Amino acid sequence: MSSQIWPTTGTPSDTAGALNGALADVAERSFFAMAEPCERGAFDELAAAVSQWHVSIVSFRGELSGTMSCAIPAALGTQFYDAFTGRADDEPAPTASLMADLIGELANMVCGAWLTRVAQAQPFVLGQPKVVDMPEGWRPWTASSAHEFEVAASIDGQPVIILVRH
Repeated sequence: MSSQIWPTTGTPSDTAGALNGALADVAERSFFAMAEPCERGAFDELAAAVSQWHVSIVSFRGELSGTMSCAIPAALGTQFYDAFTGRADDEPAPTASLMADLIGELANMVCGAWLTRVAQAQPFVLGQPKVVDMPEGWRPWTASSAHEFEVAASIDGQPVIILVRH
């Protein structure tokens, strides 16, 4: 997807900075976790230790249009679920359906928080998130065109990457 207006002001680093800020806010406020920007090399080192990833994809349209994909380790997804719901260690693990709902909501919250920062009070519409459990051995993508940008981060020492396509 592309937009006629992408972004209208600022630089790509401003847009990425706004996305890092949105991720940090959502991690802290909703999941009681600490998110920090991460250089790609450091991210790749952290990611090499991850065998199972969840990827959530949410579309957005308005002044800015595109998709946001968020990849997190499955273990971080469980940590988020526990923080969000208050699940105790002795309670049953969440079902795949509940995990998908939570991972989708994560992408929804990050995308909404980011768009609120960069769309300058313009309305936008978020699509229903889609969540995919990636096959073992999958490695996160790298932005590869002028219509993409990525933000790599670490949340409580675990790698997270977000790719925006417009």
